[in-house]
Amino acid sequence: MTAREHVGGQLPGPSRAWRFALVGFGGFAVQIMVLDALTRLAGLDYRAATVLALEAAILHNFVWHERWTWRVPDGSGGRLARAARFHTATALFSVVGNVVLMSLFVEWLAWPVLLANAVAVAILGGANFRAADGWVFRAPPRKAAYTREIVVGDSASRRGARKPVVLAASLLLVAAGPALAGPPGETVAAWDRYVTATERRIDGELEDGQHFLAMDFVTRRGPLDRHSLQDGNVRIEQVATGGADVGSIDVPGGMIHHWRGYVFIPGAKLTALMSSVSDPTGPRSIRQEDVLETRVLSRSSDGLRLFLKLQRRSLVSVTYNTEHLVQYRRHSDVRASSRSVATRIAEVDDVGLPSERERSPESDRGFLWRMNSYWRYQAVPGGVIVELESLTLSRSLPWGMRTVIRPLIEHVAQESIERTLVTLGQRIRRAALHV
Repeated sequence: MTAREHVGGQLPGPSRAWRFALVGFGGFAVQIMVLDALTRLAGLDYRAATVLALEAAILHNFVWHERWTWRVPDGSGGRLARAARFHTATALFSVVGNVVLMSLFVEWLAWPVLLANAVAVAILGGANFRAADGWVFRAPPRKAAYTREIVVGDSASRRGARKPVVLAASLLLVAAGPALAGPPGETVAAWDRYVTATERRIDGELEDGQHFLAMDFVTRRGPLDRHSLQDGNVRIEQVATGGADVGSIDVPGGMIHHWRGYVFIPGAKLTALMSSVSDPTGPRSIRQEDVLETRVLSRSSDGLRLFLKLQRRSLVSVTYNTEHLVQYRRHSDVRASSRSVATRIAEVDDVGLPSERERSPESDRGFLWRMNSYWRYQAVPGGVIVELESLTLSRSLPWGMRTVIRPLIEHVAQESIERTLVTLGQRIRRAALHV
């Protein structure tokens, strides 16, 4: 079962999206007509009339989506379950989502009400479509098992899976609110403590004579994960240090995002791979998808100081000028590691235009305050396993918004680390084919 299998007939994505939009316009017309009839002709209180009119619009949309948008065949069963899911999705996005976004736009960002409503409707309309396409009208899975592993190279399905992240990233940007003059001192102190504890654990693992990858230190999991990777899967997971809850970790004034991912690159040779990653501007360099520009500022015997112009894409793009200290280590003929610490992060406006400029620390929006990356490379029969452990720091979320927005932030982080590993694997394999 793939994400594209639905209980109804198949339509191209754009055709289904247009039908979804047309039905939505029809539902809005139904809602207005019912509301007018109940209040003006029947004399019903506007609050009760609003509830009934909304329910009429929901039922109208559900029937048309079943019959026309997703073409659910007669006798397919599960109509009550689909109706319940449709009501749930509508309540979540159209009601709760509108309240949340309108509160953010109007009360926090001081947008005009009509503009705020238009933007909220546009965002939540896309979210409603994805919920309907991927949940309400999706056929029941043939297997009960669920895995977070993603098949490397399935670019078409990954593009479809990334669409909900557009909503996630846009909400994250909105939720960040007014600019801050950099991270508060207590936020930096909490980050430093967390990094120290994490690096102490990583250093201990790297010096272990028997195990090497982080998965090897988890009881009864390492061999199974290695087999899964060598079968062509990418593993992405949230992790935490020192007993913190797994996920986006709250610290005073900020959040730490801690992720780890693995990819197996068949046919890769460790020496050639390390030569490519340690020479980011050389003829065999590997440029990541999010990197717009790379410059080596200086070199040392075991590393370099690197400039990267990074771009994080969602509904809008956020670009940063960053500098990093990168160190490389060879632990044996089959093991290597690297550590990258961002020493400077500056948000950039008007990228690619004559007016391009860095934001001042006083106008920083706090989307990315700190960024550390820890890589491990191990040669195994048939290729190399690559591990990436990522730590980033961003500003905290407004009170009351964390439960709603935190899962969306985590989707953005997962998609970013996944894309980094998949891109690395694809480009290393292509380079190996041309040797």
